[in-house]
Amino acid sequence: MAEQAGSRVRNWLLRQALPQPDGTYLVRPFRWLPPLVYQVDAPTRERLVTVQFWYGRVMFLLVILTPLLAHSFRSWTFWGIVVTMVVTGYGGPLLVLRHAPRVPRSRWSGPAVIAPEARFTRRFYLTFFALSIVAMLTLIDAMRRNLQQPGAAFPMGLGLLTLVFGLMAARFWTLYRRSKPG
Repeated sequence: MAEQAGSRVRNWLLRQALPQPDGTYLVRPFRWLPPLVYQVDAPTRERLVTVQFWYGRVMFLLVILTPLLAHSFRSWTFWGIVVTMVVTGYGGPLLVLRHAPRVPRSRWSGPAVIAPEARFTRRFYLTFFALSIVAMLTLIDAMRRNLQQPGAAFPMGLGLLTLVFGLMAARFWTLYRRSKPG
C-alpha cells in the first residue's frame, strides 16, 4: 500500500514536467512562487523528482515528530525546524537545477499544476486532518504544562506551531469536503 501511494505521488511529480519536441522537459520547481522555468534533460528531471519526493517524506516525518518533541520544546527547536524546511525546500531543487538553463516564462504552456486532483485521495486528507488535530492537542497540552511552572512565560514557538497545525487541520478538512468520494 505504501509503495503504491509512493509511486502514485512520484508519477504525479513526473507529470509536472512539460515534454518538449527535442526530448527535453520544462519544469517549474516552485509551483507556488512566481514561475521560474527551467529546461532540463530526462536524468535531471528524475533527480528533481527524487529530491521533491524525499522532501515531502522528510516533511511528513518532521510534522509527525514535532508534537512528540513538544514536551521538551525550546524556541531554537521551532526555528531550527523552520530553517530546515526552507533550506531543503528551496535549496534542494536549486542544487539539482544549478546547470539547467532558465527559459522565458512564456515557454510554459501548461497550467501551474498539472492534474491537481490526481494527487491525493479522500482518505489521505482525512488522515492528515486527524493527525493535525492530534498534533494541535499535543502542543496545547505541552503549553499548558509549561505555563503551570512557576514564573514561566508564554512559549511563543509552541503557540505559533499550534496555530500552524490548526490551519493545516482546517485546510485538510476543506480539501476532504471538496474531494469526490470513491
